[in-house]
Amino acid sequence: MKQKILLYSTAVIAVSVSASFMIFQPHSPHKIADLINPFARSPASDSMLSPGEMRALWKDVKSNFEHNPYFTKAGYNQARDGVPSPFAVDAHDKILKDIQTNPQSSYRPAHAETYLHQSDPLSPDLLNLMQDFEFLDYAIFAMAVNGMKAIRSYLDPEISNDIITIVDHDRHLTQRRLFVISLSQKRVLFNLHMGSSGVSLNQIRQVDTKFGNESGSSLSSLGFFSTAENAHTSTAYGFPALKIKGLDATINDLVQFDGGRNIIFHAMGRLDQKSVCENTTSKGKMINLSYSEGCFTLSDMESGKFYGLADRPVVELVINQIKGNSVVFAYASETDPTTGEQIEPRVPHRSIRQSAFIQVVPFDVEP
Repeated sequence: MKQKILLYSTAVIAVSVSASFMIFQPHSPHKIADLINPFARSPASDSMLSPGEMRALWKDVKSNFEHNPYFTKAGYNQARDGVPSPFAVDAHDKILKDIQTNPQSSYRPAHAETYLHQSDPLSPDLLNLMQDFEFLDYAIFAMAVNGMKAIRSYLDPEISNDIITIVDHDRHLTQRRLFVISLSQKRVLFNLHMGSSGVSLNQIRQVDTKFGNESGSSLSSLGFFSTAENAHTSTAYGFPALKIKGLDATINDLVQFDGGRNIIFHAMGRLDQKSVCENTTSKGKMINLSYSEGCFTLSDMESGKFYGLADRPVVELVINQIKGNSVVFAYASETDPTTGEQIEPRVPHRSIRQSAFIQVVPFDVEP
């Protein structure tokens, strides 16, 4: 039996001229050239996919994801042989040196040891606490991909047509919420744990339920973003970081490369799978959480070698993959994913349905 859900399908062609200007508000520091109606130019050749094309693409990417041994519980320990990698040893030594030479160091010896133990296989008890790998729902995937194509067609033809990052805020903290996908290869490059804003997070249910666009709010923002051309070294975290820019009026347009809300991708501890399992109670609730102030945070401890990639921290590998004007899409539903109830208060301008690149239409849930 088919169910009905609300899918946010791209339909920017139907947006009126007056509505199209909603992307650029007077308080946003855009250049004069940006004030030209973004929907006035002719669509690029890669216009929105047909329903059939979108379903085929989703099925191909999903199949690749489900057949990747690194994205399974059974395959999680296959690259963990108990031997610390060169990256882990180097990070361990640098932290110990910082502790010895810097009286104000925020590190502790236990922090250094954590890098060395990343290569240890998870015990059966910890594996039991580990959430299964799950691919994105079709509705979220379709929304993100067609939104990216709308941005290319009507706003920025230079935006990447291949790499797209999708964040599912409806997922529990113990689940992997960030996906980096190559559309040309039809495969998931990364599926990782991502930190949460301490203000956006519902502490009891451990899902994000509050979002905003206000400076100083420390809230996560929803909608479509573009990434900066180059990464930079975060003075606060010592690892590569990446700036992003909001593309949606009122939802995230105060997020800017320079000025406005300084929301970035950066490193943070306790986001590796081992730490997530060790800090998950028998009732499935995470403790000893690390919070961001609205930023997208990834592990600085977990090596890419555990996923068949280079022996570098995953935060570095992800940033190097998505930098250079690619799309990031942050999604959250209108209802609490744990109860199905309408989230209140849900201020209209904090809702994903306000994006200029998508609109709400009925859709069959079966792809």
